[in-house]
Amino acid sequence: MQLTSDTYGTLTYEKVRGTGLANRCFNVEGKAGDTIKVSSGQRISEMCLEQQNVFIKEGDEFVPSKITTKETNTLTGIDGPIKIDGGKMIWSEKDGIDFAPTTAQVKGGERYPFLFSQKSLVAEGNGDTFKEGYEFGGKFEVPSYRTEDFLDPKGRGKGRGYDYAAGLGASVNGEKDDQLNFSGNIKTYDTLPGEIKYKVEKVDKEAGEIGGTFTSIQPSDADMGSKVPTDVKIEGKWFAKIQEGTAKDVANDKKID
Repeated sequence: MQLTSDTYGTLTYEKVRGTGLANRCFNVEGKAGDTIKVSSGQRISEMCLEQQNVFIKEGDEFVPSKITTKETNTLTGIDGPIKIDGGKMIWSEKDGIDFAPTTAQVKGGERYPFLFSQKSLVAEGNGDTFKEGYEFGGKFEVPSYRTEDFLDPKGRGKGRGYDYAAGLGASVNGEKDDQLNFSGNIKTYDTLPGEIKYKVEKVDKEAGEIGGTFTSIQPSDADMGSKVPTDVKIEGKWFAKIQEGTAKDVANDKKID
């Protein structure tokens, strides 16, 4: 089924439940040559990002992997204002479900958890008109995959105040256990950078919808500082609407009387 915003709106809960459709982004049904010119004060709203291919960097190349997370790894409802400055479109992400815990597994069996993110994204593109082939992108933040309340198998956690393994510290070649395992004992909450590029492939001027593909590169889980993160490349599809007004106006439009 070609999933569009119109067709999805006609589906009942029973027709969506258990199908995976809630984890999909809408397709845009635009006419060839459709364009949408934007101006400061408008918003990119109801944005959705769907992961389709995930690659893990091993050595100097990215190798394919399989997403093992259940169908809860799509970002949705992302919203933020547009600004036109010096012939450039600048979009700042401000709200929405802008992160999703995900795990990918490579052929050898090793698994890589990562927090698929678009937090605090500031994206730029040349020109003020969305059309087929238009590209924009920028950098975003990737918070820690683990929260401060997470406890590792030895009961250590940043927010608990218990940051060492119980028992006497062993000595290996003259070095104490707490020195050898410092990164595991002392938890950190690190926010790391990621970068994304969007490409517009469909525009529906009448509906005010745009969509296309994206490529994102971001770090994997650092296990709260105990290991070096790995680069993860994510490819997928995206959907968004161009709307007028403030975030409050957009939210009010969604309210049901």
